[in-house]
Amino acid sequence: MRSFLILSLMVFLFFNAHASVLQFENGTLEKTLAWGAYTVKITHYQNPKFADVAQIRASNGRVLREVRGVGIYAASESQALLEDFTGDGIPELRLLAWSGGAYCCYSDVVFNRARVLKNILIFAGNEFHLTKGVNRLNKPARDLNRDGRSELILENDAISHVNGSTHGATSVLVLQWNGSRYIDATRKFPQLARASAAQFKHAVLTRGCGLGWSLDCLDLATGFYANSLLAGNERKARVWLINHGARDWVLTTSSLVKQALKTTKCRIGFSRRRLIHILTSQTRVSSSGC
Repeated sequence: MRSFLILSLMVFLFFNAHASVLQFENGTLEKTLAWGAYTVKITHYQNPKFADVAQIRASNGRVLREVRGVGIYAASESQALLEDFTGDGIPELRLLAWSGGAYCCYSDVVFNRARVLKNILIFAGNEFHLTKGVNRLNKPARDLNRDGRSELILENDAISHVNGSTHGATSVLVLQWNGSRYIDATRKFPQLARASAAQFKHAVLTRGCGLGWSLDCLDLATGFYANSLLAGNERKARVWLINHGARDWVLTTSSLVKQALKTTKCRIGFSRRRLIHILTSQTRVSSSGC
């Protein structure tokens, strides 16, 4: 029966852990990955009506945690399934769900096994994820305050559609490990938002936006204002934009930027449930408190 089902078997080395991929005759794909004392199995069904399933299993085969979501297997950008994000020397398990399409949506699910197996982060990044965005050429984890714990430096598209753009401006997002899970700590590290605001400001000047505020220029103004706000320089940013001809935008749209930034908290959460459903078409994470 087994020989009837299995068409091919490939074994390869993946982040110092042996993973195997099974392809069945009906199109089902299974990837199995060793993670310490646990085994991770990701199943992709040929039938699009069935979501992908990722299971974390104990050595006796018992399913301890399960994640269901569209595109867990197909999210090829998730090249680092195992990576030490917290800096404790024990790699976390990262699963990436992707709904498909040009503009949306990604969701990261990260598990930790340092003491007990638990979910420490669900991040509904929409257009971005842990390794796509400001850190797409680098690892997202960096110890910013040198406390031995890594922060995650991400890109946040919560403000992208404020002016009606498909791909508008973004703001910096910093997630900090508090010993049990990741929380939004962007305002604790204003230097990052300040640097991002400076880049948007430079773009406004070099593109001559003061001579005519096109949609692209308004998106740049949004990025400058949002990141300035996160850096604690909102008042200076408002004055600067008004002095450079964007008074109407400041009066009508800056409040929308503030509202959009508030939705960031709805993208970040964690779950104690054995079964986690990832809805990649929605921004809100059910465990975020929103």
